[in-house]
Amino acid sequence: MDRRRTYKNPPIHEAVCGIHFAPGTDWDPTYPSLLYARVRDKYSGKSREQKLVNIEPNPADTQGKGAAGMTVNEITRLQFVTPDQKQVFGVYPDDLSVSVLRPYPGWEVFRPAIADALAAYSDIAKPAGVRRIGIRYINIIEFPGSLSDLLGCFTNPPTRLPIAESQITNFTSRFEYLYNDEPIRASVTTARIVGAERKMSALFDIDLALDWAAEPLPLEQTMTRVDELRRRERLIFESLITAQARAIFDA
Repeated sequence: MDRRRTYKNPPIHEAVCGIHFAPGTDWDPTYPSLLYARVRDKYSGKSREQKLVNIEPNPADTQGKGAAGMTVNEITRLQFVTPDQKQVFGVYPDDLSVSVLRPYPGWEVFRPAIADALAAYSDIAKPAGVRRIGIRYINIIEFPGSLSDLLGCFTNPPTRLPIAESQITNFTSRFEYLYNDEPIRASVTTARIVGAERKMSALFDIDLALDWAAEPLPLEQTMTRVDELRRRERLIFESLITAQARAIFDA
């Protein structure tokens, strides 16, 4: 049984799942059109393009030639969106992403959206497997109060200088972790940000990823690994917030 904690007003600003595939065949330019035909009943909003820049250090064609180099490629990601623009399905060669925006609809909605996008992509592009899965939850905590109150939402807030009378006026932190039981990488970022008028605001960003460098993950195991990353994300979230934060999310 799923016993994860739910809140009346969760601080989730955006949730994203990204999947990178091991290609089965060369990318066909018709794939995006075929994908859109498959999902257009749900993603009937106006499609859009997003330009991405990919930098590959020490590319294969420069290796062993006594000089370092890099290759810079521009990638166009096509995004299908729902009419309310609250859910986005992004696709480009060997990659897909699904994101949902505030108000967060819940894992019961987000997970099927990921599974549906994966099924559509797999049926059309026929990848050989999965190379990488990422889950990211971007939270924004905001409420009327002081900076001290905002810091009180976190279990390990920064402390005042012990050698002088002082007060914290700003904060930014980023920690990166590698799990011992599996090669799952996690990064946690917190920072004070500019929020709504008269509200103290903080970014609380949790990003997890798992890679398969040697042998790709079989496609049928993908959602099981997505579930595991999501489970660990929730554990991180709950372990780093206080009762004060939970009271805000349930207000």
